[in-house]
Order: sequence, then structure tokens, then C-alpha cells
Amino acid sequence: MRETPVPVVPMALSGLWGSMFSRKDGPAGSKLPRRFRARLRLTIGEAVPAAEVSAALLETRVRALLAENAAAKAR
Repeated sequence: MRETPVPVVPMALSGLWGSMFSRKDGPAGSKLPRRFRARLRLTIGEAVPAAEVSAALLETRVRALLAENAAAKAR
């Protein structure tokens, strides 16, 4: 960001916990998946201008996107 300031697009990926790619029951990829197709959800937020980017802001935005994913799953 210091050398090339560009807008950052926050994204949240959910639905991986318990899949063959998670480490829930051991090393990733070492077990058969519990379900054949996992329901993954990728939520993309609004771009954050380079001048406003900070780790704290991005964490807040991603947590909000994850909460949005959880709410959508509950419906």
C-alpha cells in the first residue's frame, strides 16, 4: 500500500469449517468430506479507498460481511 496505493475490496468466505479443506479434525485434506458439496458463500463489500485503508477498518468490514453471511444462512 505504501508503494502502490490502490483501493482494497474486503471479502468474506464462509462455509469452509468442517470441509475437507479445514483443519477441524486433523490436517487439511487428510479426511473425506462430511458432505459432497459444501455450501460456500463469498460476500464482497464496497471498495475502501487507499487513503482510508487500515487493518482495523478492514477487519471491521470483514466481520460485518461474515455477520451478513450468518444472517443469510439463518433465513
